[in-house]
Amino acid sequence: MATEARYELPYDELLALVKEFIEHIGYPHEPKLVLDRLIDQKVLRKTAVGLYKFYLRAFLEYFTARGMEQNVHFFDWVMEPARYLSFVHEIEFFCGLNPDRHDVLEVVASRHEAIMTLVREGYNVDLNEFDRIQLPTEHGVALVDLREQLARPKMTEEERDQRIDTEFAKSTDQTAYRPAPTTLDNSHFLSLTLYSSVLRNLEHLGKTDKEHHVRVLIKNWAEYLGISFAIIPSIVKHRSLRVNGVEYRMPSYSSMSDEKLGRLLMLYMPTGITAIMRSYLASEKMVRQVEFDLQGGDEAILKLVRSFLLSDLDVTDWPAVMSGLRDVLAGKTYLCMALMWKLNSILKMRDPTKSQSDRLADTIARLYADQEGLSGDEYHRTYSRKLQELQLTLQVKQLKDMRTAGPALSLTGEPGRSSDTAD
Repeated sequence: MATEARYELPYDELLALVKEFIEHIGYPHEPKLVLDRLIDQKVLRKTAVGLYKFYLRAFLEYFTARGMEQNVHFFDWVMEPARYLSFVHEIEFFCGLNPDRHDVLEVVASRHEAIMTLVREGYNVDLNEFDRIQLPTEHGVALVDLREQLARPKMTEEERDQRIDTEFAKSTDQTAYRPAPTTLDNSHFLSLTLYSSVLRNLEHLGKTDKEHHVRVLIKNWAEYLGISFAIIPSIVKHRSLRVNGVEYRMPSYSSMSDEKLGRLLMLYMPTGITAIMRSYLASEKMVRQVEFDLQGGDEAILKLVRSFLLSDLDVTDWPAVMSGLRDVLAGKTYLCMALMWKLNSILKMRDPTKSQSDRLADTIARLYADQEGLSGDEYHRTYSRKLQELQLTLQVKQLKDMRTAGPALSLTGEPGRSSDTAD
């Protein structure tokens, strides 16, 4: 099916394939009963034109991975350099089923490095420049200056606009996901996600090798974040983003300036990129490799990315890591405000414990006061005022949660969420 890109077959053809498979492995089952059972159990379903296909795309990906296991020629066909990025989910499944196939990781990592070499020819991302990024303002840094602050792409305006048109697998679409890596930009993202998921699924990789690959990937994702800054002016200009060829209009007030919208996107991006990283790379098995030394020599943006991943993994005492970042990021305005955005989003979207909420509120209040450039009594008053504001918001949310839950809810419920104060 996969080699011919035929994912919908007539009943008789499916029956012949089931019969061939049963005879090959010597099962005593009746082929028609097996096929009908697959249909009854919603593994396969009948389409409007009378053909049959897998009910869920995950079934197709799983059985394709099984085919790669059982047929070395099919495995080689999938892994051909011009084709493998169109089978990212199947390769991910394969590595989950075969956690000792470290050779697949080496192939994917080597090809990814070749792609990164080409990417770096067109983009110059200095990770230390994150320390000096200036957020766009109404009467200061213009939005168009963004592309000059981090990524310096050798692209025309039209090419920047085209980069916005990306392709992701939609969970509601159960057809075969076959992204076409026709451009370097598409290959870059697909390779990043494939490399990440393959590493995550290879459980038996040695500590040293795992640390090496995690370090490479965190750096490459940080570079991807920097490159993504180049498209913010185009997103703001068109107030839209195209995914799978469908245009999505950005909900924004007509009175919101380009600079303000660009500022919000910049503050959100580290949280958004690390959320993607979390889904492809990070897992509880990776905690030791993601942990880092706050006083180590890595660039500040890499420490920020690692801390975001640790918070998403909910490791022990992650709020202390976030609090410790405050000293590391001192004087780095953009990174401090991106950290504030992340902490506010945690309070708003998750349900941290009371001790976690108190620690986050304290860190946000101190970061807020830091950005005001105050000292002494003025600093303490600003910090105290912001902390009281956050605590009040948490208490109000807690009361709303208790009232919504009804009398069954304990009076010792979790604190609520704070509104965003990063901007």
